[in-house]
Amino acid sequence: MKKGGFTLVELIVTISILLVLGTIAFIALWEYTISARDSKRIQDISTIDKSLELTKIVQSLYPVPSDFESVVYSGATVWKQGTFGDSIIKDHSRIMTKPFDALFENDYTYSITKSHQEYEIGGILEKSKSADHTWFQALVRWNYNGKILVSWSNILAIPSIIAADL
Repeated sequence: MKKGGFTLVELIVTISILLVLGTIAFIALWEYTISARDSKRIQDISTIDKSLELTKIVQSLYPVPSDFESVVYSGATVWKQGTFGDSIIKDHSRIMTKPFDALFENDYTYSITKSHQEYEIGGILEKSKSADHTWFQALVRWNYNGKILVSWSNILAIPSIIAADL
């Protein structure tokens, strides 16, 4: 007389297959969340850029970064480096809520030259271009030297403004 049920080997094989499928689904979902956060970062930097351009049209200058540090070269201030933070949102921005990096929970880097006529915005993307995931990709947007450019590079998103008025 045969009893109904599964053998131990059948159960182990079934559970193993389900674990492999679950792991594949988890990895795919993880990659989608990284891509979604990177897309939001790109959109945030584009929104900040548009807000800065509108502010310049109205006030003829770009706003001073929040919590800035002056970068001095040969005794003269070359640029001011800080963040696109609360003081800009409150006083100058057309943005209702402050954009910030959702994963790292920090503001985007923002710098202006001493003339307040050129700026640079930076952020770090999660998706690594290196095989060992030790290099992060920086997204930097600027308007100096008469050009509005966007650059992706394997450097930190620390502004390095080089302008004609230096």
